[in-house]
Amino acid sequence: MARALILRAIDAGVPAYNSGRIQECCQIYAEAAAKLLQQSLLRAELQPGVLRALEAALPSGRPSQGEADKIAWALRRAFDEQVSEQSSRSVLVDGGRSVLNGGSGASIQAVIERAIQEGAPAFNRGDIAGCERIYTSTVRGMLDGTLASLDAEAIRLLERSLQQCQQLPDVNARAWALRKALDELLSISQGQRTTVSSGGRQKAAGSELLISNFATGEGLEFVGRVVNDTVMGGRSDSDVLMSNEGALFQGNVTRRGGGGFASLRFDPRDPVAFAKLLSSGKGIAVCANKLKGPSGWKMQLNSKQGLQWQQDFQASGSSNSIARIPFASMMPTFRGMPQGNPGLSEQAIQDIQGFGFMLSFLSADGSNNSGFAEGEFALRIISVSVYR
Repeated sequence: MARALILRAIDAGVPAYNSGRIQECCQIYAEAAAKLLQQSLLRAELQPGVLRALEAALPSGRPSQGEADKIAWALRRAFDEQVSEQSSRSVLVDGGRSVLNGGSGASIQAVIERAIQEGAPAFNRGDIAGCERIYTSTVRGMLDGTLASLDAEAIRLLERSLQQCQQLPDVNARAWALRKALDELLSISQGQRTTVSSGGRQKAAGSELLISNFATGEGLEFVGRVVNDTVMGGRSDSDVLMSNEGALFQGNVTRRGGGGFASLRFDPRDPVAFAKLLSSGKGIAVCANKLKGPSGWKMQLNSKQGLQWQQDFQASGSSNSIARIPFASMMPTFRGMPQGNPGLSEQAIQDIQGFGFMLSFLSADGSNNSGFAEGEFALRIISVSVYR
């Protein structure tokens, strides 16, 4: 009963959060938490740690936007913990069917491959919690010696992955963290290195490293927010909608009121990992397609110092179109005006705290954007990667 209530709340809360309605998401989670705490039968199902977390996070009134974000994540982490614990106390999942029963004599490769064979399809059909349970059971089973024998390096790797999961905000992030650890261990056992691609499949390391795929949910986790010219008195408006087709940035841009831009910013939940990815490449590869409005856009990397490193790119109507933006060409700007010579240095990369997209009457070099036009626009961002 508690699990069903939690899953219904998550199903309603996630779309609200992803579309920017954070207070609505917080309210949905808070109402579910209140029912779990107030109804004795539901309360009895809660794990002790989950019970304490819900009591601590439940708001007493209507929180502000900033408080709502923190409360929503606190409640979501408690929900995910309850769902995970209630659904899997061992290596058994759905209907009591054993996913991993190879015993300690099984090879590391065989154990991991069986986990991926179960986990990846679960993830792809939307059962992310089920995927995370499978990977967690695999890691714990290998660590306690019931599934495979590990050396010291493998033990350290898997223990680190479990410790990392304790700090991650949701089941999706934990599933990916565990999957990456399993892939790394598998690559070590096979004498090669791999990276993770769509739907949990493996892909040989190549010329690009994924930052985020907004259609599949792969990569690092980001929070999207819009920043329009209304901060300077303008009249443009926009919003972002997340779906399995990507991040849809849409709205209406106008020069009325002295404005003339609309922008979308993505803030990473793990800024260190984001900066590390940027440091490994020569530029950004953007897969996006224009659905409505101008084709001339700016891609930007936002720094802690208030600078925005920008470069122009053309968004075509094709979903397979990829724009490559070299770090060497990116211009440091402040409020649309250049602040120096182009070229994002390694030192400057360490100050980057997010990325985004802007539709503006100004080009990256501060000149008028000849391709700018007032009116409705829509840009679908599918993925962002670092190319090497």
